[in-house]
Amino acid sequence: MRKKSDIIIVAKIASTSFRNYINAKLRECGNPEALYRKGVMDFFKDDQPELASEFLKRAAKGGHIGAFYVIVNIFQNR
Repeated sequence: MRKKSDIIIVAKIASTSFRNYINAKLRECGNPEALYRKGVMDFFKDDQPELASEFLKRAAKGGHIGAFYVIVNIFQNR
């Protein structure tokens, strides 16, 4: 018999995997919000500024105001 904690862990993994899948599909479609979120995470959390700038540029081209703001601040501080 499975413990309740085992079921919760499996549910969290499935939920995270589904969320990652949806976010990847949104980025593939050019969704500005998804591109912006990926760029911010890559820049501030994962320390990948080159990759982050590509996502942020694509989000900005899609009209995401927050992406414009982050790009300006990144390039001002370099």
